[in-house]
Amino acid sequence: MQIVEQNWSWMQKPANALELIEKAGRTCYKSDDRISPGTS
Repeated sequence: MQIVEQNWSWMQKPANALELIEKAGRTCYKSDDRISPGTS
């Protein structure tokens, strides 16, 4: 098991709810480099 230092940051309000869900999910699983237009 790997213990990760906790952190947080303020998120801007996205244009729609799907973008917010995608941003949160990809940040959680460290795949935020795969976010691009049309992926949500």
